[in-house]
Amino acid sequence: MRRVLVLTALLSVASPCLSETLTERFVRMDTDKDGYLSEIEFIAGMQKDSPRKPAAKPVPAELGRSYSDKKKILADIVAQTKPLLPYQVENGVTWTDVYAENDNVHYAYRLDMDLSALPDDEVGELKDMMKRQACAQVVEKMCPVVKNILLVKGIDLVAHYNDAGGTEILNCRLSLGDCS
Repeated sequence: MRRVLVLTALLSVASPCLSETLTERFVRMDTDKDGYLSEIEFIAGMQKDSPRKPAAKPVPAELGRSYSDKKKILADIVAQTKPLLPYQVENGVTWTDVYAENDNVHYAYRLDMDLSALPDDEVGELKDMMKRQACAQVVEKMCPVVKNILLVKGIDLVAHYNDAGGTEILNCRLSLGDCS
């Protein structure tokens, strides 16, 4: 149910007028009927529901989107999402914070791991491997969700991954150019 609430908060910014309620839409998207809408179910449902139109040439974000418009979008996203956190995304990964900074929306995640016990060389290798995998997943999973909500408006998404002690392990930036 919390996942539905998180998605409801994110989508209300993008689609204020839906023909069916968001709850009805999310229940329909819950293909395994477990009461939770996974990221994959959500993305598949959104892709299925969106009509296939020829891709329009994107307008540069700076044209037609003022500084105050960006600030309002960011404030709305943070205000609607923050009360729903912390939220366990999957086993071992908890979404702990959302905030706006420098015209970007930042998501902070806590991984249930402590890197302090590992030797520095192993930590470096682990961070490099995790960055490649995590950033690729951010692009794959988040582009369909935030491209038209944030990225085309000149607002990047930055995902921060912290260890159990709060130390940042890695971060991934998602910009319009990443979603081809």
